[in-house]
Amino acid sequence: AGVPGAAAELGLGSLVAAAQLKVLAAMPAELRGRAERLATLFHLDAPPWFRRREQTPALAELAGAVWDDRRVSVRYRRKGEVVERDLEPLGLVLKAGAWYLVGDDADGRRLYRVSRVVALEVREERFERDPAFDLEACWTELMHEFESSRPRVHVTLRVRAEALGDLRAHVEPSAREHVPREGEGWVELTLPFERVEYAHTELVPLGAAVEVLEPAELRERIAATGRALAAVYGA
Repeated sequence: AGVPGAAAELGLGSLVAAAQLKVLAAMPAELRGRAERLATLFHLDAPPWFRRREQTPALAELAGAVWDDRRVSVRYRRKGEVVERDLEPLGLVLKAGAWYLVGDDADGRRLYRVSRVVALEVREERFERDPAFDLEACWTELMHEFESSRPRVHVTLRVRAEALGDLRAHVEPSAREHVPREGEGWVELTLPFERVEYAHTELVPLGAAVEVLEPAELRERIAATGRALAAVYGA
């Protein structure tokens, strides 16, 4: 009831609204007032800034298949091609405004981004759900596997102590714990980035407050950016 946008996407908008009204009507006056005030004070908007909500036309049907333990056949867009999969849909997860399906196929358990489902067929046959299945634990494990499989480049750099706070704001969340909150003079760090290009984009705004020591490729890219800026503004 606290995420009406997500409920509507799942096809449960009117159902949740009706349930809310029934619960409110059954509450004592004092609790009803608190509940109504709560709705005016807190609002969840899941998508990040500058990103529109993803289009997920198959979401409501997928939610029904998850609820009824029905097998589905999907056509799924992946790396520029469309593939076909027969799935046992186990659960749906909303992450940073994007919906993901946890499902079993012939190759094992996988994550599917719902916005990439091109076509969906909910089949008549049901599958038997493992009573020990834990969606939250499964999601955590799959996310850990995904994050561990991403390419990594380790960047060694020197940063002025007074700029450490700015650096924490620029690096990816998983690396922020490695950035000290304070120091003196120059502080040397080694931080993971997914790609050299991403490290370049994140570190250039720090200007002369940071010096990349390794890898040499990133150091040269930042130096080239500096020379280009000097050429534009030098005159």
